[in-house]
Amino acid sequence: MNEAGASAFGEQRLCETSRGTIAVRVTGSGPGLLQIHGVGTGQRNFDLLTPLLTPYFEVFDLDLPGYGDSSPAQHARDPGSYAADAAAVIEAIDCGPMHVHGTSMGGRIALALAAEYPSLVQRLIVSLAIARLDRAALVMRRTWITAARNGAESFMELVMLQGFSRAFWDRDDTEQVMAAFERSFQPGSLDSFGKDVKGTSQGGDLSDVLPGIKAETLLLGADEDIMNPVRPSASGVGFEQMLDMIPSAECRVLAGGHFLLYEQPALVAHEMIEYLLR
Repeated sequence: MNEAGASAFGEQRLCETSRGTIAVRVTGSGPGLLQIHGVGTGQRNFDLLTPLLTPYFEVFDLDLPGYGDSSPAQHARDPGSYAADAAAVIEAIDCGPMHVHGTSMGGRIALALAAEYPSLVQRLIVSLAIARLDRAALVMRRTWITAARNGAESFMELVMLQGFSRAFWDRDDTEQVMAAFERSFQPGSLDSFGKDVKGTSQGGDLSDVLPGIKAETLLLGADEDIMNPVRPSASGVGFEQMLDMIPSAECRVLAGGHFLLYEQPALVAHEMIEYLLR
C-alpha cells in the first residue's frame, strides 16, 4: 500500500488491488478489523467510532470505489460487486481472515462478503442493515433521491430528520454530532449516493445468501431506526428472519436512530469490543 492524502486521523493509504485503487485509513493495533461504510459517506462514517476501537484492534476503514481517493466504481453498484472490492482489500493487505463490520449499506455488503468469501471473514458485525427492505423503506429512499436533486442542504435536512432519534434533538451536543455527520459526506458523494441507493438498497434481497454465512455474526440495530427497521413490515426481511437464516447469529438492539454510530459511538464500540474479544 502507498501513502495517500490527508486523513482525519490514522494513516491514509492507497491499496492497489485487482479491482483498482482503494483508499484505506489504518489506525490502532491488535486483531484486524475492516469497516465498510454506509451510502454516501466514505470512511469518515467511522470518525466517532474508530478512535474508541483502536486500543483493541488494527482498524481498516475503507473508501469503496467511487468514494474519497478510491478509483471510480467500474462495476455494478450492488452488494456482491462491492463485496468483491472488500475481499480484494483483505487479500491485498494480507490480513485475512479478519473481523468485518459493515454499517447500513456497508452491512449489506458485509453480508455478501461473508457469504461469498468465507475464508476472509473471522467474525462479522452487521449494524443498521437488514436483508430485504420493506415497501415503506423503498419509498423513503425515493425521497432521498428527490431531495438530493434539490441540493445538499435539502438532502441533509431530510436524512438527518429521518436518521436521528427523537431524543437526539434534545441533546446539548446536537450541533457537534450533526457537524460530524455532515463531514462524512465528501465532495461528490451525492452522485455516488444516488447510484448506490438504487444499486445496493432498492429491491435487493439478500435472504438467499444468509444460510451460506459461516462466520459468527452479530446483528446490531437501533430501536428508532426507520430507515432499516429491525422489524420491518411483511414485505421486508428483518432481524427475526435473519437470526433464523444465518447459522450462528445473535442480535442487540440499542436505543437510538439509524445514525447510531454518530448518536451513540461509545455504546456501539462497547458492544463491538465485547463481541469480538469474548
